Amino acid sequence: MEDPFEKARRWGLGLALTNDIDTDTDTAKSPIEEQFWAAHLQLQLPMLVHLQRQVEVAGYFIDFGFPESKIGIELNGYAWHSDKETFLRDRQRGRHLLRRGWVLIHFAGKEVYDDPEACVQEAADIVTAIVRHRATRRAGDGTNNPEMGTTDPPPPSPLPG
Repeated sequence: MEDPFEKARRWGLGLALTNDIDTDTDTAKSPIEEQFWAAHLQLQLPMLVHLQRQVEVAGYFIDFGFPESKIGIELNGYAWHSDKETFLRDRQRGRHLLRRGWVLIHFAGKEVYDDPEACVQEAADIVTAIVRHRATRRAGDGTNNPEMGTTDPPPPSPLPG
């Protein structure tokens, strides 16, 4: 049986920084981020083993993410998103990140407060589904063809599909 940590690395969920990405792994910006991170550390799920905090992309910070595969996790508290201007800027930010190839998974602050472990588990399940979907999509393009000697899944596509 394959080591799940090795599988996560092969599927592009390891640490790989590019020029427009930076990370600050010691800083959480809110109590819900602290709760999510504590649950993540407690559960130690293989698909989230390389999860990073406060990933910077093109001047924006994503609460948690995988820079190499461009998958992010955002925790949205009502207090931060309660006025129209902040709500509007957040939607513009999301579209900007989407244009750069990022997929964002959103959780409401109440979800994290009520059951942070369930949110971490659901995030891992969604990350797994995204990575599998990307690998399956690429399997039809000859990049994952045993007859051609390419049996390992290719790196995840930068665009969701």
